[in-house]
Amino acid sequence: MILKRCSPWTTPYSAVYPRLFMQLLPASAQQARSVLHDTNLTWDDLRRRDAVVNFRQFLALVHNAIDTSETPSLALQAGAVTTIATHGQVGLAMMAAPDLEKALAAMVRFIVIRGPFIEANLTKEGDWTSIDIDIPSGTRDDYPHVLEFVLLCIQSAIHAVSPGALTSGRLELAYPAPTYAAEYKRFFRMPVAFGQARNRIVLAT
Repeated sequence: MILKRCSPWTTPYSAVYPRLFMQLLPASAQQARSVLHDTNLTWDDLRRRDAVVNFRQFLALVHNAIDTSETPSLALQAGAVTTIATHGQVGLAMMAAPDLEKALAAMVRFIVIRGPFIEANLTKEGDWTSIDIDIPSGTRDDYPHVLEFVLLCIQSAIHAVSPGALTSGRLELAYPAPTYAAEYKRFFRMPVAFGQARNRIVLAT
């Protein structure tokens, strides 16, 4: 099962996720103009309950927040504070699923609604199920940061549905280990391997 959305750069989606990054910024940076550089957004825009951003704006916000805070692991921190409730209807669909496999299928089915820039592929091989995740290749400079956030959002949802699934799972990443790779052990509940063929979470289902 492969789901993709067209025009990932301009499709609007909820600002709940970039707000997580903003909340983690030091107090001195939470109103800094540099955080909103190249976004055409104001702080009031982001605070509105019904606020939406497109992927270009989200990418710029993530990049600016990390630069302003001088915290390379900020995306990991933002992803780690998400819960299944953060994901709205996606989370509800997963909680209502009768088993882990159907919960993962629901997640992949709806994930592009919440994050239209994500390409998701769910495959089953024997007793193992893998969730392949990717984002547009045009974002390579900020690629790991956005992917870190997305993967931790997925992990939080899986943990809420079936905590035990993560104990025998593993995370494979297609990019090299960053300078703050030790932080991955803090935030991910499964072994992490860098420099792999693709980005995926592998679970025993």
